[in-house]
Amino acid sequence: MYYKKYIFIFILFYCTLLDANNLDINIIKAMEQQRASKYNEAGAIYDNLYKQSLNDEFNLRAIMNYVLAEDFSKAKSRSLGYLQKHKNNIQLLLLVSEIYLIQQDLPKSKKYAQKALTLKRNNQSLDLMSKIYLKQKDYKNAYKYANESFIMSKNEYTLNRLLVVLLKYKYKKAIPILKEYINLHGLSESLTAKLLIFYKMDKNVEAMIDSYKKIYYKTKKIAYAKAAVELLLVNKKDDEAISFLVKNKIDDKYLFDVYKYSKKNIKAYKL
Repeated sequence: MYYKKYIFIFILFYCTLLDANNLDINIIKAMEQQRASKYNEAGAIYDNLYKQSLNDEFNLRAIMNYVLAEDFSKAKSRSLGYLQKHKNNIQLLLLVSEIYLIQQDLPKSKKYAQKALTLKRNNQSLDLMSKIYLKQKDYKNAYKYANESFIMSKNEYTLNRLLVVLLKYKYKKAIPILKEYINLHGLSESLTAKLLIFYKMDKNVEAMIDSYKKIYYKTKKIAYAKAAVELLLVNKKDDEAISFLVKNKIDDKYLFDVYKYSKKNIKAYKL
């Protein structure tokens, strides 16, 4: 889930703060519980270590494990207590916001996300704001933040976040964005699949056929060629379908079936 991204950022950062020479048997036990995905047990061990030492790193490790265990109530109460001492910890603010979002408390989720956004306008804070507005069905604002995040970092993750919003908001906007992204980064199966969703919504059959052909030429996967042919046949473009199959020497058995479907019995016989 999305919130786990913050957990691993915390782990990478805070594990460096503890001297390995000071690790005792309890910390090793906690790490073993984590490796076994027994996050509640690991959280309880770190909880006890924090009570004994009042070392904030143990408190953070306990919070991380409670979130991974999906014990959100416990993680939230611990996080809020920690935020009283570290009000400007952006990753923790985002984590608390994410927990409230999971619990459907959108006003509080927005409160912490906005504070994180004020401190640092980055992909994480922008994406979370977009998710909150999307949950509220405020698609205009969801688009605003998702688009800003995409402009900031034009990668496939921010593109996907933007496309999720555009599915609900203005789907026609997605097509030129996707085409530009493909021009810059090259065609892929995942990008073609996304483009096809929006072409289908737009009822643009010609563009769908063209997309199937392009991804076939790139991957040589017969399934894409057959998808293009089936769309051509449904739209009564039998000759174009046959020409495509013959030119590209795609599966004679399938070509035979297409000849029969198109009532081109002499060609079927010759084949």
